[in-house]
Amino acid sequence: MSISSLVGISGQSHVDDDVEQTNGTSVHGCCDISESDLHALFAEAIVRGRPRLPSSASSSLTATTTAVPSPPPSHELIAGIVPIYTDGETPAPDYLRDVRLSHFVLERPAADAKDSQAEESSQQAHSSEPARSPTTPVSPVKKPTTAEEDAANKAAREKMRASKKAAEEKARVNKAVAAAAAKASASADRAAQRAAKKQDDAAKARAALLKTETAERMSFGQSRFWFLDQAIKDRTTFNIAISVRLEGRLRVKDVERAVQAVALRHEALRTRYFARGEYGEEPMQGVVHAAHAATVPFKWRQIRDEAEARRELEALRSRVWDLGAWEGMRVTLLSLKETVHFLLVGCHHIGMDGVSFQIFYADLEKAYKGQTLPVLPPASQYRTFAKLQREAWETGKMDDDLEYYRGIIPKDPKPLPLLPFAKVSSRVPLEKYGTHRVDVRIDAVFTGKIKAAARRLKSTTFHFYLAALQLLIFRLVGGDCDEVFIGVADANRTDAKFMGTLGFFLNLLPLRFAKGEAATFAEAVQQARNKAYGGLAHSKLPFDILLEKLDIPRSSSHTPLFQVFVDYRQGVQERQRYMGLKAAGEDWHLAKTGYDVSLDIIENAAGDARLEIRLQEALYSESSARLLLQTYVHLIAQLAEDPEVDWTAPEIWPRGVIERSLSEGRGKSISTKIAQDAYFRRQNDRLQVGTHHRPPRRRDNRQAAISTGPQRWHESPHIRSNGRPHQRHLRIPRRRWRGQGRPHRRIPKANYRLDLLAARHLSRRRGVYAA
Repeated sequence: MSISSLVGISGQSHVDDDVEQTNGTSVHGCCDISESDLHALFAEAIVRGRPRLPSSASSSLTATTTAVPSPPPSHELIAGIVPIYTDGETPAPDYLRDVRLSHFVLERPAADAKDSQAEESSQQAHSSEPARSPTTPVSPVKKPTTAEEDAANKAAREKMRASKKAAEEKARVNKAVAAAAAKASASADRAAQRAAKKQDDAAKARAALLKTETAERMSFGQSRFWFLDQAIKDRTTFNIAISVRLEGRLRVKDVERAVQAVALRHEALRTRYFARGEYGEEPMQGVVHAAHAATVPFKWRQIRDEAEARRELEALRSRVWDLGAWEGMRVTLLSLKETVHFLLVGCHHIGMDGVSFQIFYADLEKAYKGQTLPVLPPASQYRTFAKLQREAWETGKMDDDLEYYRGIIPKDPKPLPLLPFAKVSSRVPLEKYGTHRVDVRIDAVFTGKIKAAARRLKSTTFHFYLAALQLLIFRLVGGDCDEVFIGVADANRTDAKFMGTLGFFLNLLPLRFAKGEAATFAEAVQQARNKAYGGLAHSKLPFDILLEKLDIPRSSSHTPLFQVFVDYRQGVQERQRYMGLKAAGEDWHLAKTGYDVSLDIIENAAGDARLEIRLQEALYSESSARLLLQTYVHLIAQLAEDPEVDWTAPEIWPRGVIERSLSEGRGKSISTKIAQDAYFRRQNDRLQVGTHHRPPRRRDNRQAAISTGPQRWHESPHIRSNGRPHQRHLRIPRRRWRGQGRPHRRIPKANYRLDLLAARHLSRRRGVYAA
């Protein structure tokens, strides 16, 4: 007896025609059988095994799924075999090719054989012997089953249907996932193709621009910024970002058109910067022709509040500029309302200076109003200035300027000592530049007094501000410094043909001031005037050449030669209107510098002025910047009233600053009476409060102030009176104050203020201060 795989326990007794086989056994010529089939097969085997049973007899207990040919004398019964015919479409499994199993492959009977078989069956039906087989083919017949078997059969069918449904769902999901993956892959391929095409188009456009490019060596000032930009960690150090709030109706399309008109007029907005040579030792600038130039990027959008404008300004300030992409500037227009706008302009300092921005805004306003901007000839463009500057140095036209500075600059200049309110005791390497910025606006009456005092001294207000600054520096550093160098910004536009040109013309002029040269402030102003005029007379010499030829030492902790810088912006006024609209506020973020102190002075046409102080954040705090600005304004107010005063006479500290400092130094007077029924003790590293029948006392029965925890001290009303110090003994126990261990150490008598005792002893260790 041979059986196939068994399905379930008390499961189906047959295999219905509507139930498909979900496993793969039918593919190999086998099918599953149920427990009922197994019982029927076993009963058939018993019947077939009886010796008295004729060999030709058939049993009605044959399983519905059993395919048994005429049994040989050995009576072999096999169940679960799918009929395989020699002429069938289903190929026979490999194991049926074995000769020993070839009898399992059935021959399909011919038509005449079927007819004779039917006739024989009919004759047998009229004979006395019962027919052994029906006259028609017998289909599988269900055996009567119980309710439990029906339920089991139904559960098995449901399970098979659920399994089939799960398989179909899984196949559907896999198909969907495969389709999504294919779609994503196709999308990624298309994106990669678009990116490659965009990159290819950019490369072609760049190649086309390079054919029209005119290359020239950078100026000395540009070269300094180029090398610093390559070496410094923070690539946003030399960024400039400006925001102007405009009130009024603005034509956005005309603003964009005006921006592009200014870009076509000035080569500085169509310039890229690169290095040439085997080691990149030759910095170059490349200018493209106006007809082929890429326009200045312009963006306009609506905003919901002013915070968006501030975020956009910060993003422009933090942008890392690609100096090799002919992108000299970005302009953004933000509209809060129809009558409120913010005009944002950003660039790298290598292409623009302070005067250039004033020229840019003036040209922008003309173009916005529809005026035609005159063509700027090549002889007036910045690349021509850079070429003439290098030719002047190479031909020896700046030798006299170099000798002038060689006579006033020592071989080893010392850096400026730190001011008394510095937050560090010594200089530290500057890994990045950052400043604390504070400003103040002084009214027209105040500035009028300064102008009147400067006229009496036959000087300008710039000389007045400069002399007051060097006086303040000497007064703050005291005897630690005998001379100080102050750097002054020079517009460096001595040639008239470059007066309306955009570019980095700025030069730095070092002015040397010695302590004690002037007895009065009036003399100090006149000396500042003479030194400034002397520097301007030799301003053609680039500051970078001066440092190189005089071998000025460089350091990572301070800027070379001078650490104090003044920018007067001579001839520059704060604008009141932009493109015909009222300017309701400006926010300038200039390039970061490594100077200790920077003073920015702007005088307006209305008569008022704005003073701005910037301190290096690695050395000073923001409160120090506010203090220095208050001190400077207080000093110039006194000097404007009486410029003939002795330079040591004015009080540099405002009265409010002095009183606040004294109050902070004295501290608050605390008088807390120790309770008679409480004491403090430390137990298991925790400070606890407990009660005691009497307060802790010394051997001489005098009450004591107890300190048992870090940063905690207490004071008896007898210890301090009106803030005056008293003679007291300080006892510091080596163990607990309750008396364990050796006696207390005794410190000699001394005049201690309770503030000092609390800070130096009681806040750090547990001790007793006897009253």
